[in-house]
Amino acid sequence: MIDSTDINNNKSSVEYDALGRVKAKTDAKGNAVSPKYSTTYTYDAANNPKSFVLKHNGVTKTNTTYDYDNMNRLWKVYENGIQTAAYTYDANGNRQTITYNTSANTTNYTYNLASKLISLTNKKGTTTLSSYAYTYYLDGNQATKTDHTGKVTTYGYDDLGRLESESVQGDPAIIYTYDDYNNRATMTVGTEITRYVYDKNNRLKTETKTASGTDEITRYYYDNNGNQTCKTIETTQSSSGGSGTLEAYILEESVNQDIVFNEYDGFNQLKRVTTGGIAAEYQYNADGQRTTKSINNTETRHIWDGQNIAAELTGTAMTAKYIRGINLISSDMAGTVNYYLFNGHGDVIQLTNSSGNVVKTYNYDAFGNEKAPDLNDNNVFRYCGEYFDKETGTYYLRARYYNPVTGRFISEDSYLGSNNDHFSKLRKKS
Repeated sequence: MIDSTDINNNKSSVEYDALGRVKAKTDAKGNAVSPKYSTTYTYDAANNPKSFVLKHNGVTKTNTTYDYDNMNRLWKVYENGIQTAAYTYDANGNRQTITYNTSANTTNYTYNLASKLISLTNKKGTTTLSSYAYTYYLDGNQATKTDHTGKVTTYGYDDLGRLESESVQGDPAIIYTYDDYNNRATMTVGTEITRYVYDKNNRLKTETKTASGTDEITRYYYDNNGNQTCKTIETTQSSSGGSGTLEAYILEESVNQDIVFNEYDGFNQLKRVTTGGIAAEYQYNADGQRTTKSINNTETRHIWDGQNIAAELTGTAMTAKYIRGINLISSDMAGTVNYYLFNGHGDVIQLTNSSGNVVKTYNYDAFGNEKAPDLNDNNVFRYCGEYFDKETGTYYLRARYYNPVTGRFISEDSYLGSNNDHFSKLRKKS
């Protein structure tokens, strides 16, 4: 048993079994009306997770159990004793089917001789909800993606295997160029061109977007640890010769702000973002996992199952819980249950209700920018199946935050490399 107390005198405990595996976790917020939750784990003889039970104020909210095949691959997932999902595999160990029992949806995968995915189909019964077909170049890079409507996306690469073009049928092509250090130098979409400039540490310094006679210049500032601390945007009308005005924006918010400030704790974890009318604060546990996010004083607490968020609390109420197998299966937000369907990249592309009908569709570019985003969408798991913070327009990837607009992280990798592995210290920084 390990007990810990934070600076606010809130106590939590972790209990381990004889093999050092997590057996139970208990956490309390520390005041009379605050929620208390506990998580309990069991394992089978092969050390596979067998069950996960989440209790909130003593009431069982999640009771997930797992079955495995004779190859120790996940076979079935149950929630409260009801089968939720089942998996099958081909002779090479590739995932072949997923059956979502409670929503009547299925996903089928096929592969080429190199075990690369060549088709994926999401169905409700015999009705196709979405499908993708993939082709590849000889070096393994994806050449095309064709969806169930027949729309083709074609990808081109330079001699170094870097994405050079993304052409979606019916849309302007996106063209990328790179500098000598593999940083993105330009991005051209139709008549719009964005130029990128970096400092000597390969950190993005300025981003200048030119379209219809207007220059929009985004400037980035960093602390001595490589964390992005400030972002501003100034726009200039070249036709008028004006000097421009200072403004800033957040993805998905159609409002003008003056400036975006980021603050970090002693572990280089993002702890505060302020911009205009938005104030976001974040806290983390000893494992570096985010435990709370507070937006304008409305706090959401994350409850973790290993490396994944299993539930969320707002105030004293559990407002969301998530069931996972190999990937995210379903969410329950205050009684509204949705099931997640993915493409071959692992992006969430559709949500269905318990009847298997599509209630939400997503589409992204190659770097995760959502096309036609819905400002009222409260689903947080999107590109790559990861957690999207709409208040900052970034994806929370546990160790740091990813900005799809620039295709970069807002801070440097927290893993600095190993003295025993010299190549690990030569990796390109964010």
